[in-house]
Amino acid sequence: MSFNSLSSSSAASVQAITLASQASALVSDALEFSRLSTASYPTSFETFAESILLQPRAKVFPIICIETFKDTSPDSLVIQATGGLLGHQYTVATVLLPDGRTSHIRADYYATTRLGIMLADDHGALTKGGHLISRLALPRTCSARNGPTLDALAALLRVAHLRLGNRAYDIFGRNCFWMTDLLFYCLARKFSAAWLTGTATPEEPLRRYLRGEMGVLEAAISSATPDPAARWWAQISGNAVRGIQAFFTQNHPDRFLMHDDEVKEWINAWDKIMRGE
Repeated sequence: MSFNSLSSSSAASVQAITLASQASALVSDALEFSRLSTASYPTSFETFAESILLQPRAKVFPIICIETFKDTSPDSLVIQATGGLLGHQYTVATVLLPDGRTSHIRADYYATTRLGIMLADDHGALTKGGHLISRLALPRTCSARNGPTLDALAALLRVAHLRLGNRAYDIFGRNCFWMTDLLFYCLARKFSAAWLTGTATPEEPLRRYLRGEMGVLEAAISSATPDPAARWWAQISGNAVRGIQAFFTQNHPDRFLMHDDEVKEWINAWDKIMRGE
């Protein structure tokens, strides 16, 4: 049962429920009482994934939208440090609850707080100061049998946790842009058939990616960079930097992979978790 229906004998548990978790109907109403009910937020990818994967009902909660945002708030440390040239990026997933309500899951990778999850029913509050980069959305009538589900998202977040391990935040490699793109484009690739029945923003690059006509880097840059000249330069430099990293770390256990190869590797690891391996 959810913690809103706990008996009086569970008063100690009720008192421990965090205000942050009460902002999310996913935690307060839809799921069984778990570590997410008493966690401090942002909570870790590991805590979120472990808690969700223990919930049998998570298999029937569809993820109906996946989005990436750039933080444009003047209070952002990244905005301040780069004079507005760069901004922190993050991912937001929307889950459809059985009663028709939606709840949102925000995934961040910060140099200071590492991997963090925030939960809220108020999408605007969760993304305040954010500029939308990309969105894939399904109709509310979609079936959990064919598209992404809450347990699938949790399994992907476990992959992210395991893959990151003890690696340090790297402004030129494993950073918030890297994490945001991997989460978004892994979900896009694995469930491409379902996403093709919905809407995409921006439409042209994302639909081309879903159809296998465009790679991760090109799709990500096309979505985030409207200026053609800047887009061309970003793609050339992005491929060059990753190519150099991949070449010099190819025999290293902590090697870099080209963008599409890394998505394939993450999906392979993701499939193993979904199969219980």
